[in-house]
Amino acid sequence: MSGYLDRLEQQLIDATRAGAPCRQRRTRRRRTIPASAAAVLAALLIASAVALAVTGTFSTGTAVRAPERPVAGVGAGIAARGTSLLPARVVDPVGGLPWGMRLVRTTRRLVCLQVGRVEGAQLGLLGQDGAFGDDGRFHSVAPDVVGYNRETTEVSTCLTPGQTTSQEARIPQSGVFGSPHSESIPVAARRWISYGLLGPAAVSVTYSWAGQTHTIPVEPHSGAYLVVLPNPAKRGFETGGGAVSTSRFVTPQGVISSITYRANGKTCVESRPTNETSAAQQHCFRGRAKPLPRGAHHLNRPVRAQVSANGTAIVTFTAPHAISSALSDYTVEVPSPCHHGTSGTPVERDLRAGQTVHVTVHDIFANACGPTVTVRVIYEKDRNRFALGEAEVIVGETSLRR
Repeated sequence: MSGYLDRLEQQLIDATRAGAPCRQRRTRRRRTIPASAAAVLAALLIASAVALAVTGTFSTGTAVRAPERPVAGVGAGIAARGTSLLPARVVDPVGGLPWGMRLVRTTRRLVCLQVGRVEGAQLGLLGQDGAFGDDGRFHSVAPDVVGYNRETTEVSTCLTPGQTTSQEARIPQSGVFGSPHSESIPVAARRWISYGLLGPAAVSVTYSWAGQTHTIPVEPHSGAYLVVLPNPAKRGFETGGGAVSTSRFVTPQGVISSITYRANGKTCVESRPTNETSAAQQHCFRGRAKPLPRGAHHLNRPVRAQVSANGTAIVTFTAPHAISSALSDYTVEVPSPCHHGTSGTPVERDLRAGQTVHVTVHDIFANACGPTVTVRVIYEKDRNRFALGEAEVIVGETSLRR
């Protein structure tokens, strides 16, 4: 742009000189810009500034990366073919960069939905409300940054193929999840977002706000949707959660009151409960429920555990089956009968059949009901095994004494 203006300036000066009488003697003097040329230059500069504002040019800061370098066969894996920024844009309640979504398909066969602000063809976060040192810049988020273990700053949800979800989150307008100074952020700078991944059968979602009901279409094929509203309508801040279903249909969450689906050539609607004690109104036929597993299948493989003085245990076993994606896994479980629960430590990485596996379990006696605890290794062939009616597979187990 500056080179163009310099050439234009010279052309205007030359044009002005062309209309002046010829001088017999050249004198060395400082070049000045005629008033007409200055006016044209000023107009061009103003037009350039307006053009930059209209096109949304934004100062960029450092990109957001994963806390640890992602590995193709560990955790969520890395972004794979099929990852894309979805075309839908949602206007922020007070303006600025719009909100958008990115669908990330990973090398471990997960489908993750990321939510953030959009600048051009990039999805990211803003440096404000205490984020990124309040630098006022746009920070792009790498596709590999997905909250599979909730250690990242963006809003995201990862699913296995075939799962559907409806989620909500109350976050700052920067888009950063988990701000350490959330209470100091002005109410006007807070947002309540509802988002989800409903699958190809979904048609639209409906929500009510400020006395008006709105129905918006979901993204074709993926069924992704996003609603961004001002101040949280519920108590609490910077929280997130929702529902995940192993069927095509999921109960609406957040501000969403109903989801419309098209299944078997017919339209059906799933509605949110009118209050916390009432049941959801399920109008979409799910077919006959599959039976729950009746008992566990024991492989009776050896499991060893060594405990240090601080209560950290190293559990060792040999993997009877290979793991090649996040759809299956091994988990070290410690049942706690007196607390009616079980704590688990998933392995979450690809393994070879016959490979020796070492898993670190911290504070293994934390929920012990007596002087001993039982440690068992579970193999999950499919994360949705209960919906498929498959029995739990116990690789092996052992007992530890304090």
